[in-house]
Amino acid sequence: MSKQSIPVRLASLAMILASLATGGPTPPMARADDVGAGLELPSGIDEFYVDRSDDSNHVSASMCTSANPSDCSLRGAINRVNTDVVVNATIRFSSTVSQINLASALPSLATTGTNIKGVNGPRVSGAALASGAMMTIDTSQAVIEGLRFINGDTLDISVVSGSGNVIRQSTIGAPDGSVSNCTSAGVTRNSNVGIKVGPAVTGNSAAPSVWIYDNNIICHSGYGIQVDGADGVVVGVNHETTAAARNYIGTNPSQNTLPNGVGIVLNSNGSNGAKNNQIRNNWIWNSGTEGVWLNGTGTNDANSTAGNAITGNDIRGNGRLASASGIRLNAGAFWNAIGGTDATDANIIYDNTGDGIRIESSDLNGILGNLIGGSPGHSGNNTVHGISIDTGKDNWIGGLFLLIGSSQAGNEIGGNDQDGIRLANGAANTRISRNLIGSDTYGSPRPNYNGISILSGSYSTTIGTGVGTDLNVIAGNLNHGVRIDGATTTSNTIRYNDIGLNTNSAQKCASPPCTAIVPNGGFGVVVQNGAHHNRASDGNYIAHNGSGGVWVLSGAHDNQFGPSDEVFANTGSGFRIDDAQWNRLTGMSVYSNTRDGIEQTSLGANNSWISTTTYLNGGLGIDIATVADDDIPTAGYPVITSVVRAGGFVTVTGTSLGSNLTNFPLAYYVSTVYLFRDGLDPSGYGEGQILVGSANTNLSGVWRITYSEGATPRCYAAYNRWVERDLFLGLIADRSSEFSRSTCGPAYVPMVAR
Repeated sequence: MSKQSIPVRLASLAMILASLATGGPTPPMARADDVGAGLELPSGIDEFYVDRSDDSNHVSASMCTSANPSDCSLRGAINRVNTDVVVNATIRFSSTVSQINLASALPSLATTGTNIKGVNGPRVSGAALASGAMMTIDTSQAVIEGLRFINGDTLDISVVSGSGNVIRQSTIGAPDGSVSNCTSAGVTRNSNVGIKVGPAVTGNSAAPSVWIYDNNIICHSGYGIQVDGADGVVVGVNHETTAAARNYIGTNPSQNTLPNGVGIVLNSNGSNGAKNNQIRNNWIWNSGTEGVWLNGTGTNDANSTAGNAITGNDIRGNGRLASASGIRLNAGAFWNAIGGTDATDANIIYDNTGDGIRIESSDLNGILGNLIGGSPGHSGNNTVHGISIDTGKDNWIGGLFLLIGSSQAGNEIGGNDQDGIRLANGAANTRISRNLIGSDTYGSPRPNYNGISILSGSYSTTIGTGVGTDLNVIAGNLNHGVRIDGATTTSNTIRYNDIGLNTNSAQKCASPPCTAIVPNGGFGVVVQNGAHHNRASDGNYIAHNGSGGVWVLSGAHDNQFGPSDEVFANTGSGFRIDDAQWNRLTGMSVYSNTRDGIEQTSLGANNSWISTTTYLNGGLGIDIATVADDDIPTAGYPVITSVVRAGGFVTVTGTSLGSNLTNFPLAYYVSTVYLFRDGLDPSGYGEGQILVGSANTNLSGVWRITYSEGATPRCYAAYNRWVERDLFLGLIADRSSEFSRSTCGPAYVPMVAR
């Protein structure tokens, strides 16, 4: 790869963000690699030598040069370069200079290309400074290399202007990179900020403003790195080779605990957001609060903290002073990418005392391809949630994100003490696809408490897209797979997911792909506490869960389940309805569960099932209980009165509640019978494996269905749906019955297997 490119896998955002700011067209899809101008610094035109450890000023024309290196201080060398405007000058140090004790802040590097090259690692101590930065860059293409900054007050290095500046191979905040604590010998205090890049600094992914790499940035009470309204800063990439070049932030190569208050912050400066910055390939450990913090302007638009990339970082052990996240976005942090579509883009986020990733009031951010939570190779759960979105809108968790190239990636979200994903307080339009939530790709559990929780007014979430390649595996969690909770939580959809299993596991088997059984400890799906108008449909497998398949309770209403979902092999009932109303099952298959197929307790009312098969369940196919689990068929089911076969056809006739459409549309009631074949039940009341057909009853309650049976006689059973509507009162009733007795089964009191 050319030195003139940087593989950030993000679009050049200048055109995109300008388009957003002006209300322009939808941005184009990003390229797989985005071009960034590398910086090739020429060798110094003039070299200056520092051989004094004191901080006096020496700028005589006869001193500090290669011809006369004697009697030169660092302050004098910088002043000499600035006074004579020596472009691309290099300032070197004698091996005798080990520490410079500053009396005041050094003069700014104000001449293009000034290179301070501390090959032997001289220390710069700011113990005598009352405020300000020890060293300031106020030019372009300057390099600070190989220095050690200690005992600062406000901040160690400040970048206030320019582009193409480099800070590398330095230890910032400690005497050297091997210290074991922040109070090591020679340290009298720790400064507030390690590196601060100010709002006048601008750049983008094509022309970065500052490159920060191969540093130890440790022991700061505020921020390790503060990007304050600045743009185009690249943290963790070599400017000459574009290779990964790790910064140790809050730790060192020996993995000692050397905390900053916050590892890296990208924050707005008033209305000026921090834009188009990259945080790549770093270890960001042990912060007092957040590891990485993106703080916006309060307005979700392209002028906020926007278009930033956080990729390939190891983010762990943050939140040492207070519960805090590995990565936090808040106050309108907009259209940022966390992770990416290449394996090297994955952030590994674990062992933080808050959430792995937390998004607050921030829109249109993408989280792709990350490992979030404790795992065998990265011990320590995130103490709270894997991903938490609070109030934000239009965020992506897995799948395709508009700032990333055409390929897609999901996240592995497991090993979090609470929920894998938590959406709350009106989080809206969240897209969740291609993720492993509670399990790894081989089907080994990496449990969260709940897989996904959608709470407190969150709406229009899509879990899966209805396409197999986008399914989420929500399995192996300690409690429920998906929980939808709250009276204002509505319009969320669960489409084509594996809940309790992984049908495309990478585990070894005779004929891959394999199905791995990875139960959630509770129910696969729970809808509760008044949640309404939510839907699970289009091919979900809800299977092998420890308490049952689906549980609807506590006033949840007007939710729909199906069509095309399969609920099977759960411990407990396939579908359980407690004190919930007006919920509907349509076109589902509920089978091989250890208890009832569909169980509605005495507090459930006006719930209906349409064209839904239930068979091979341990209890009744459908159990509407006056007392939960009484296993006694409840009155109201159809009665089959005759079965007549002729010429391969069968006509099944029976009675049920009558229909009356006389006053349609003012007021009417309709009784519809659904007839099934096969699925014998020990109770004699039947189950139904294959839908034969349906018919409305007449006024007298008689119904008749003819079916092409073939040469082999079949067993039949039916259930009824009753709908009553009034023009003024609306829907008055919508309820379904239990199964009729099977045409093949004996009439005896149920002996239900449990």
